[in-house]
Amino acid sequence: MAKLKVQTGTDNPILRHRSEEVSSLDSLGNLIKGMKKSIVAEKGLGLAAPQVGENVRIVLCRFDAGTDKEVLFVLVNPEILRMSAEEHVINEVTAEMVKAKEVPFGVEVDEEGCLSLPGSYAQIARASEIAVRFRDGRGFLKGRVRGKKAEDLSEIVLDLKGLNARVVQHEIDHLDGVLICDKGV
Repeated sequence: MAKLKVQTGTDNPILRHRSEEVSSLDSLGNLIKGMKKSIVAEKGLGLAAPQVGENVRIVLCRFDAGTDKEVLFVLVNPEILRMSAEEHVINEVTAEMVKAKEVPFGVEVDEEGCLSLPGSYAQIARASEIAVRFRDGRGFLKGRVRGKKAEDLSEIVLDLKGLNARVVQHEIDHLDGVLICDKGV
């Protein structure tokens, strides 16, 4: 399986479309293996299925990237359960607040780039901590998936903070058709 071509552009209809939940596991193995090759080749921290042309709710994330604890997760139908700050509080963060160091508790602002917007970077406000629930698709990477429906995959809830939380939020934005150019502070 070759790496998959990364979709680019702020007006790309695939990147702007809300992705559908995964119900059937049929034919996801090649997609997920191709996504793994792409994330490795591009040295990305995360990759969402729409970025490789598939509007399904699948995300690959490299947690603790660059450390000896690094692990690649395949999140099928991810859903954020809790955030350290409410969405409306995060969305109200301004450049002036960042400059004055008056960012609300539970919010972090940091620079993000995106494989789908090469060379573009933006300061993005995100929840500093989240809890995310998903179906564990790592078995696709080893050819060990049992079952035919997404519900057949193990359900996992992870509490994440810092960069790991940021990566998941960024990739879930992709599943909802949102790009960093839409969220900059």
